[in-house]
Amino acid sequence: MGRDIDQRQVRRAWETFLERGDVPDLVRTDVAASWKRCNDFQISVESDAAPLLAEDELLRRREAHRLLAKCAKPVFDRASKFMNESISMMILTDASGLIIDTKGDDRAIDAGREIHLEHGGRWGEADIGTNAIGTAVAMQRPVQINGAEHFCSKVQRWTCAAAPIRHPDDGNILGVVDISGPAQHFSSQSLALAMVMSEYIQSLMGESCKFDRDCLLEYYRNKQSKWLNEDVLVVDRRGIIVHATDNAVRLANDMQSGIRPGMSLPNLKDLPFNKWQSHLSGMFPTARTDIVSANDCELGALILLRNQKRGNAKQISGPPSAIGNTTEVLCPKHGHTKNCDATCRQNDASFVASDPAVALIVRQVRLAAPRRMPILIRGETGTGKEELARFAHAASGRKGAFVPLNCAAMPENLIEAELFGYVEGSFTGARRGGSPGLIKEADGGTLFLDEIGDM
Repeated sequence: MGRDIDQRQVRRAWETFLERGDVPDLVRTDVAASWKRCNDFQISVESDAAPLLAEDELLRRREAHRLLAKCAKPVFDRASKFMNESISMMILTDASGLIIDTKGDDRAIDAGREIHLEHGGRWGEADIGTNAIGTAVAMQRPVQINGAEHFCSKVQRWTCAAAPIRHPDDGNILGVVDISGPAQHFSSQSLALAMVMSEYIQSLMGESCKFDRDCLLEYYRNKQSKWLNEDVLVVDRRGIIVHATDNAVRLANDMQSGIRPGMSLPNLKDLPFNKWQSHLSGMFPTARTDIVSANDCELGALILLRNQKRGNAKQISGPPSAIGNTTEVLCPKHGHTKNCDATCRQNDASFVASDPAVALIVRQVRLAAPRRMPILIRGETGTGKEELARFAHAASGRKGAFVPLNCAAMPENLIEAELFGYVEGSFTGARRGGSPGLIKEADGGTLFLDEIGDM
């Protein structure tokens, strides 16, 4: 009952503000400030829905925020079971308040379409007045807006809580995670949940960015052996120089002043990746630029200030095994570290590692496994390569079987039959009824080729 009275009071305060421009003291400070901004924007309180972005532009914006959506997906999946209980939906937006993804209770999602609380809806304050998404963007911090606190009358049937998502490197706002539902299902817990989800998404983005940056630097190290000098700028996907020698910086400053490690090259962060080549060629006209990507993942660029190669080595046209179609993992050698405790279970993606070197490898595998790329594990006998392979299988989320094959113990003339299958009677000792082959058995799972170097 108290909540109904509060809403009636807020509604009267809203009407007073519309009539006289004065905000009664009972209105929360954040809401009052937002109402005044909406008045300055000349937002109509009769607006019945947020504006929708054109479909082609929405597709472009969603592509630009692919990493954000990818990191938000597992968070939304885990939290979705809570949405049905409160008839609520989760919303992911970019930094402007444009909705790029939704998930939750079907009733809330259907109702949201009436006010364009859906893909392509623009929910900045300048678009649709006070709301948790737009106000969180404007204030750059978490906020909850309930019922009559919304500026537009039709949106007042909703309650929403939102928290900004910040980039783990520089803290800039990348987007917003919001929880919305009918006003009668208001819960103060929604804001806490939105904040936890935001932190979780930021954490996943941090891991992903570090992994991609490590892949980029590994690519550079592989290329480096073919050049006579190290005059190269290594630039990550956000345009930040993550590695550069002093001489490379000096040469770069001959073409663009102010170049230094750690800085962001102008206009790269928001530039589509397919336009990087021409843009960087314009910035550094005498340099060679290698745009680096792997498995549909945009990594960055190498800017080679003096393109000289060792001997007659040929330029590698594609990315090396470390980041191309294969992720390479090196197991620590015996005696490399102390107190190493590593265990894993095939059906549980948990791997306990107290040693920092092992922990780093485990983190790399955990990030690589869901990307569905082959993984090459190298290490001496007894370092736990099969255990790590089983961990990769569990971390990948694949439902099929883990199928190991000791290649060193397999006769050369039988490897093809074991991998691709055979019919009954194909050779002496063939199994009755034949065999579908290990590749078929591992379909939907993981095929572990132990001692593959002996094939």
